[in-house]
Amino acid sequence: MEYAIAIDKSKEIHLEFEGSEAHHFVEEYEGFIDDMVTGRIDRRDLRKLLGVLGKIDERIGGMENILQSSIQDIRDTQNMLHKNQLLFSENLVSHVDMVQKITKATESLNRVTENINRALEKF
Repeated sequence: MEYAIAIDKSKEIHLEFEGSEAHHFVEEYEGFIDDMVTGRIDRRDLRKLLGVLGKIDERIGGMENILQSSIQDIRDTQNMLHKNQLLFSENLVSHVDMVQKITKATESLNRVTENINRALEKF
């Protein structure tokens, strides 16, 4: 919601608001006007506040950029970890297959050794 208000000190101000938060908005707005009229809020400080808000907005924008970059870095890292997991799984399957082949070869070698030992016992 954007609005602009010009205050003519010679005239009364009459404002109407609608909506669920209208009552709270009117109370805060009336308090703000009272603070301006009584001098509790310095108009010069209020004008400076716009520049401060601009700087805050710039910093928030910078933080948003850093956050988006960090999110992208996290996504990239997750993708890399996923690829590494797949490669690890493939390597694990290959290693298990190799161990099974070595086991079969060892069993075969044991059988051959047993056959040789039996043959030697007969001689």
